[in-house]
Amino acid sequence: MKENDENNFSSFKDIVKDIIDNDRYNLKNKFFYELIKSRWNDIIGNDFSNKTHPDRLVDTILYVGCSNQGLIYTLNFYKKDIIKNINELFKDDINIVNIKFFFNGKI
Repeated sequence: MKENDENNFSSFKDIVKDIIDNDRYNLKNKFFYELIKSRWNDIIGNDFSNKTHPDRLVDTILYVGCSNQGLIYTLNFYKKDIIKNINELFKDDINIVNIKFFFNGKI
């Protein structure tokens, strides 16, 4: 490999990192949203995972759709634990500070 090729590779890594970190594309949030969605059962447990779904991630706020209003009330009691589960699962990669639960009867 030539020295120029190594520099090009390094530059390519920098370009990809810049694209992911660029707020205009919002790729970082989309990536972490997909990670949360894929591990939702581990995060929230069997009892709630089939009655809820992560809907979107906006900055540090996760929006979660719930199958009924009573579930929203219940999950608000567990909000701190759910946030802790997410942040511990993904360590330094993500920092959820709030979860907003909303009614979504389509679940």
